[in-house]
This record gives sequence, structure tokens and C-alpha cells, in this order.
Amino acid sequence: MSSPPPPIPVRYRAVSRMAVLSTVCGVASAALVFRIALLLAFPAAALLLGWLGLRQIDRMPEEYTGERLAKTGLILGAVFGLLGGGWLWFGGSEVPPGYQVLDYADLQPDPNVRDQIVPPGALKLSDDKKNVYVKGYILPGRRQVEVTNFFICRTSDMCRFQSSEKKSSDLIRIELKGDLKIDYTMQQIGIGGLFHAETDFVHGTSKTPQTPYTIEGNYIYR
Repeated sequence: MSSPPPPIPVRYRAVSRMAVLSTVCGVASAALVFRIALLLAFPAAALLLGWLGLRQIDRMPEEYTGERLAKTGLILGAVFGLLGGGWLWFGGSEVPPGYQVLDYADLQPDPNVRDQIVPPGALKLSDDKKNVYVKGYILPGRRQVEVTNFFICRTSDMCRFQSSEKKSSDLIRIELKGDLKIDYTMQQIGIGGLFHAETDFVHGTSKTPQTPYTIEGNYIYR
């Protein structure tokens, strides 16, 4: 009686790391719902790693496996990359075209220049009649609904707890134009509009908010 043939040994194949990373990056691509342009790196990485993983598996099929993982990463990267990229390109961005992003650091006077209130950069921005976009928190006032004139602060804590100790350079007066109105909110908002800086601004002693900066608002982002 003949003996049965010996079992065929099972050869171990490692899962391609690039295939695994492609899937991970593909799943992470879903984070594009937060509208952060830098997150486009995830779908790009998913596509690149998925392609490299498939090439590695194709060249060494006896050494590596993970073809399904690589293809999953490619599909997720492509889908979320197209959806997220289109969202950001066609309206996902909060900054409207033609508006310059304004940082509060641009409004701070140089501490080494005596009596400087408005720095040269802010004056130039005002002289150039630029539309700017800045984010801030509404300083509480008497009117709470359909507000058209108000101040925004650099931070929420500054708005709530330090109303008499604010630096004028950390405040911006907002004058909404046209039919624009806004209800008071404790959430951060974005304001776009024409920027002005007063060259003859003088600090007062009143507890009423004072600032040399004004934006004629023509755009609101909430």
C-alpha cells in the first residue's frame, strides 16, 4: 500500500507595509470633512502607498501579500481626495477670493518704537484699501440681535473677563454694510471687509472699548 503524498508546506508571506499604510491613510482621508487643506496629504499618501504596495506585491508575490488592502487604500484615497478637494476648492474655504487674511500680530505696535500705536504694515494695508478677513469673538454689548456695529476681540477670554483691560491692538471695530446683520454669539466668527487704521488715534481713559482699527464688513462666516 502506497503512503499518502507529503503535505505541501504553507509558505508564509508578509503583508506589505505600504498596503497597510495606504489603507490607514485612506481611512484618515475622511478627516477632510473638517475642511483643513493640509489634510489633503492623507489621500495623496493613500494613492502613492497603494500604488507602491501593488508594485511590490506584483514583483515579489511569493514574499508579500496585501493586494486587497492596497486597492482599498487606493479607492478610499481617490474618493475622499476628490470629494474633499472639490469641497475645499468650490466653497469649502471660509476665506473669499481676493481677501487678505489678517492676523492680530499684524496690528501690534513695535515695543521698540516710542509712542507707536499703529505699525507701518497696518497703515499700508489701510492706505491700499484692501479687503481683509479676520476671525474673532464678539464683545458683548447692549444689543444682542441683528447687530450691525460691534467690536471683535482676539480671544474669547479677553471678550468675557477683561473688558476694561484690553489692548486697543487686540480689538477691531466692525461696521456691517448693506443688509448684513448678526446676532450675538459666543462662538468665533469670521469677518471680511475693507480695513481702516486711524493715524490720529489717541488712547482715552474711558472703560469704553477703543481701537484704531475698523473693518467695513461685507462678508460674515459662521
